This record gives sequence, structure tokens and C-alpha cells, in this order.
Amino acid sequence: MTRLLSKYITYLSEEKHLSKNTVDSYLRDIKRLEEYLTDIGVFDLCDVTKSILITYVVHMQRANKAAASITRGVVSMHSFYNFALISGYIEQDPTVGLEVPKNEEHIISIMTQEEIKFLLECPKTVDFKGYRDKAMLELLYATGIKVSELISLKIDEVDLENEFIICGKGSKRRAVPMGNMAVFAVSRYIKNARNKQLVVSQASELFLNLNGQPLTRQGFWKILKTYKEKANIKSDITPHSVRHTFAVHMLENGTKMKDVQLMLGNSSQSTSALYKKMLDMHIKEVYASAHPRAKIK
Repeated sequence: MTRLLSKYITYLSEEKHLSKNTVDSYLRDIKRLEEYLTDIGVFDLCDVTKSILITYVVHMQRANKAAASITRGVVSMHSFYNFALISGYIEQDPTVGLEVPKNEEHIISIMTQEEIKFLLECPKTVDFKGYRDKAMLELLYATGIKVSELISLKIDEVDLENEFIICGKGSKRRAVPMGNMAVFAVSRYIKNARNKQLVVSQASELFLNLNGQPLTRQGFWKILKTYKEKANIKSDITPHSVRHTFAVHMLENGTKMKDVQLMLGNSSQSTSALYKKMLDMHIKEVYASAHPRAKIK
């Protein structure tokens, strides 16, 4: 299995030209499947059947895995077993006919302005971690950038004087305004924490871990989860939820959809429809709770 996985990674990277993040995701999915197969006593790749894979999908559902994670897991299985087949490791592909389970429409959790306020107030600016975390959360909410853009942001891509950052890659590269609160938090982090931190690698990234190395996606995920719990936010908040919260709050306050899309670096019609639906739902909730004649007495 180890040898096959090594060849599979090479295939995804060099022949399919997939990004490192995508390859890592596929590999993670297959390793989780391998752990499940080991737990149920299946050790030979040739012994894996479609029924076993269906059972694994059900196992993921019962473990409350997100719909997107289950979908990607099924896609990863199709990709891996197809490669195993064409490479001669198996004679039949057990994923033939294996479908992604139909899920109810998933509405992304959007924080209220009160919840985001509580979240942003959680980090205490008394040490390196506090200054850094405050700056990251303020910047993420102020700009709506992706987590990958946040952790890869270079210090020379931050213009504190003119209050904007440069982020993204290729055609998605763009300038995004920061706002006073984010500027204040980032400037304090740079002055009081980053510039005083021992940076062994002399990293150019803005946000670093306690060892002076660039922060990882997993590292930020843990940070957000910690503050979510401290802020007593009950809804399922992820790093991407902050991005969507930024977009919806901007729309609620009168920003045009096209302007929000420019800031997000996203022109997807499906995303526009999602934001519009979430905004419409929010307006209905506000109306239902506030208007004296909204409910039948």
C-alpha cells in the first residue's frame, strides 16, 4: 500500500498537475479509508468491494462528517482505485457505480455582528500569541480573504499607511482594503510581537508561529476553534465561515454584489446566489422577529 500511495502521489502531482493542497487532501482521504479497512479486518486491496466502500460512506455520515468532506472522500476513492486498476494492482475497480450520497442543502454558518464582536475580543494582547491572533482574526474579517491567503500573506504585501493588502495568485491577485481596526491590530502585532520574536528562518510571511516559522492552515484552524469556544458561539464555525460572514455583512450594509466579489476575488454566479439566499433568509428572520404583524396572533 505504501508503495502504491507513493506512485499515486507522483501521478497526481506530475501527470494530473494537481496542487499540493489537493494532493494532500486526496492522500488524507485514502489514509482514513485505510484506517477504516484495517479496523474491520480488510488488509488486501483486492478484497475491497463496493459494499465495503458503501459501508464506509455510511460510517462517515454517522460520524457527522461534513457533506463536502464525504463528497471529496468518494471522489478520492474513485481516483485512487482507478489508478490502482490502470497500474495493475487490482483487477476490478470497486468504486464503479459508487455515488456521492445526496444531502440536504447545506447553508454555511454566518455569524451575527454580535458573535463576530465577541470572537474578535477574545484574544488578549499581552503576549506574542495574543497580538498575532487578534491581528489575524481582525484581518480575516476585515478583508474576507481565504485562510490560505491569510497564512501566505507576506509582510511587504501589507500597506498600513494606505490601509490595504495585496493577496491572491495570478488573475486572482488583488488589492483589498483593511479598515481601521485591522490596521491597528496588525500594526500592533508587527511592532509589539513579530519584530521582537526570534525568527530563525527570517520568514517573509506576516503571521508566524511561536517558533518563528510560517503558520499553517491546521494551526489557524485550531486557533479559531479555541476562540469560538471562548466566545461561546454554538454554531458550526469554520475559517471559511468568517469569509462568508464578511460577505454577508457587507451586503447587509449596502455594498453591491460586484464590489464584494472583487474584494473576494470571486466571480462565481453560484456563490452570488448563495450570498443572496443567505441575505434573504436573514432579512426574513429580522422581519419575523421585529414586525408586530409578522405572526398570526
